[in-house]
Amino acid sequence: MTGEEVLSHFSSDLAEIYRKSKALAKKAGGVLSPHYILLALLDAYRIETPNAGSYREQLLKHVRDRYGTSSVETVRVPKETQELFVAAVDLAKERGSDYASIVHLLDALAKRGLPPLDKDALIEIQKGFLEAVERRPVITVTVPESLMPYGRNLTEEVLAPGAMPVIGREREVNAIIETLCRRIKNNPLLIGKAGVGKTAVVRAVAARMGRGEVPDRLKGKIIFEILRSNLVSGAAYYGEIEKRVKEIVSAVKENPQIIIFIDEIHTIVAAGGKEGLGDVANLMKAALGTGEITVIGATTTEEYYRYFVQDEALARRFNPILIDEPTPEDTIKILQGLRPDFERFHGIRIPDSVLEDIVRLSHLFLPQRSFPDKAIDLLDRAAARSALLGQDELGDELISETVSEMSGIPVNIVNQDPRVFYDGLTRYLRERVVGQDEAAVRISHIIKITKLRLDTRPQRPDGVIAFVGPHGVGKKEMATAIAEYVYGSKEKLIEFDMSQYSEEHHIAKLIGSPPGYVGFGQRGELAKAAQDHPHSVLYFRNIDLADPVVTRFLAECFMEGQFTDAAGRLISLSNNTIILTLSGEGYEVTRKRSIGFARGPEETDGLSVTLAPILEEISPALDDILLFNPLTVEQLEVITRRKVNAQVEEIRKKWHVEVEIDPAIIKEIARAAYDSGTFGEQIPSLVQEKIVDPMVDALLGGEGGGRCVLTIEDGAVSCKLEPKAPEGKKAE
Repeated sequence: MTGEEVLSHFSSDLAEIYRKSKALAKKAGGVLSPHYILLALLDAYRIETPNAGSYREQLLKHVRDRYGTSSVETVRVPKETQELFVAAVDLAKERGSDYASIVHLLDALAKRGLPPLDKDALIEIQKGFLEAVERRPVITVTVPESLMPYGRNLTEEVLAPGAMPVIGREREVNAIIETLCRRIKNNPLLIGKAGVGKTAVVRAVAARMGRGEVPDRLKGKIIFEILRSNLVSGAAYYGEIEKRVKEIVSAVKENPQIIIFIDEIHTIVAAGGKEGLGDVANLMKAALGTGEITVIGATTTEEYYRYFVQDEALARRFNPILIDEPTPEDTIKILQGLRPDFERFHGIRIPDSVLEDIVRLSHLFLPQRSFPDKAIDLLDRAAARSALLGQDELGDELISETVSEMSGIPVNIVNQDPRVFYDGLTRYLRERVVGQDEAAVRISHIIKITKLRLDTRPQRPDGVIAFVGPHGVGKKEMATAIAEYVYGSKEKLIEFDMSQYSEEHHIAKLIGSPPGYVGFGQRGELAKAAQDHPHSVLYFRNIDLADPVVTRFLAECFMEGQFTDAAGRLISLSNNTIILTLSGEGYEVTRKRSIGFARGPEETDGLSVTLAPILEEISPALDDILLFNPLTVEQLEVITRRKVNAQVEEIRKKWHVEVEIDPAIIKEIARAAYDSGTFGEQIPSLVQEKIVDPMVDALLGGEGGGRCVLTIEDGAVSCKLEPKAPEGKKAE
């Protein structure tokens, strides 16, 4: 039986002692000997026997002499402790239990012995433990039948065998307990982003209450969670909900040992809020004001400021407690604590290296979600799949595949070392987009900084960049190349034609219609794109043609990295790359010395760019404004050749013919594109006219042949079908 398998058979009480003994060992020596188990037990249960103090001193002296007093990062579990744990689990199974308790461990310890304590000392400690358990408050609270349909007994649930433990969070747990012990404002309000573990902290408080590890004022109390879905389920009319709340308040008044927990509490007590319940809110606030009920609430930071801060009377009834997102390092410790439960449930092994990969990959590719929720979700999904595949151990490949599914990013990108991957972006953009090397370098730098979370504002999008330049010089091609390299597909480029948002009310097309207007309930185009494609390039074409109200809204979105749609949903843009372009009237360029970058009406080495007023307004939200160079004839020849090769390859595959093209045709197309002033924008239609159409006409009207030969004379292109060329002959 592995160490993780043994731990998965610990009762919640024994698991708690194990965690406390591990913390003691970490502070002194780093070796979790059975002596630390007894020390943790003596302290946690305040065991009072005639010789308890002496035993404690003997144990402390032994571990200090043997292991030292230095604090360490990693705790080692020696063989004697492992054997003790196995003996306790075996003893539990002999007595018909799947979970080893503290009693089982003490029995196993008494049989094995533990110098410097003799057998009589161990028996005395065991008796002292049983007496301490008898002194501890027994949860005798009977939840009224009127309350049961609307929620669950959280204290009873967390003490049940096999319940998932809560790891860490000592500061938050102590803050809640302290608030509950206050004379006034004794209603804790937990504030934090979704997924940071607000409910888990409440579960930890409920577990402490159930074990009696709380001040006397809270002993014998329980936490009962009200589930909003249960509260409104089956209610045919509004008055029925109000009646149910009255029943809840009345039941809790008659049973003051019951503390109520309400997640998303703003939906009930914030009258006038989203789905606020009006008179129901007033009922709850009145009961809170008189102190007749005690409530633990949980809400997000946004909802707190939207509803609680605006209602001073409501805010005074609660004591706010911030629940911060755990760091990646803390999240690894949380996963290590939960690992035995997941291994037992899924029947697989989960190595430390996999837990580290889970935290690293979820941090990189799921930044719109919070630790520890996203890491736990990823672990559970991957473990379930591993079990379905019949694997004995969860591997890195399955983690990468699961991250790919959750994020929408191809697995080959997920598997890349991010530093190496983004180092290759500059080369890819320079090869892909002809004539815009300087822009490629700057774009790569911006995206690399944001994607590696090295910027000072990580909540913002992964780059907000304005592309300035004439038509056909590669602005959209650059955006497409970013989508392909960074997000894995050209389908990850989502385009918005801002000329379609030229009136103030068109903002509803982005975020949805407000209540009472046609289309309410349907997602806006920006909301839909950001939710359905959280990892993508959002390409706002002709931003200067949008109404100023729309532009100001977008500037705020880009600054904050998020926005609230018409339905009240908070939508993140933190994983998107934002590209803005201007119409031909959105800027003015005058010749100076040589070509370069510009921001605002500044001179560069080559050009001076004066931007449209609308872009000056959005400028604070931008990471940079990049000027795209006009293309030379030679550069247009390269672009033309690439386009021709792509078209010819399709024809080869479809018609099974070889193609030979006079190089003069490529030069003719490039020169025509240059003379038109639209540069690369004209090339696709010219290729269609000069190459594709003559080839198709010849293939459809000819008698067959294995080779198409295209020539040009006086600007006219002709295509002839000839026998197949000798082996190795290819198109220019």
